[in-house]
Amino acid sequence: GGTVALPTADATGTIAMAAGSGTVALVSGTTPLTCKTAAECAAEARIVDLVGYGSAVVREGSGPAPTASATASVSRAASLADT
Repeated sequence: GGTVALPTADATGTIAMAAGSGTVALVSGTTPLTCKTAAECAAEARIVDLVGYGSAVVREGSGPAPTASATASVSRAASLADT
């Protein structure tokens, strides 16, 4: 852990994400997304970042990040690869 406090969150909540696979989108705005394929989401200008993990087909790049678990998170590496 670091020693610098995190800023206050813009929003908080509880989301039960599946460990096996899924897609997380960081968007600008509050209108729900309606895209259901990688191609549709690629054309969505409100998406700032899109990470698919496990067997997800909606994702950026050539493939999804590995499956998450109770001890392994999904993140973006410095190379911008989903890991």
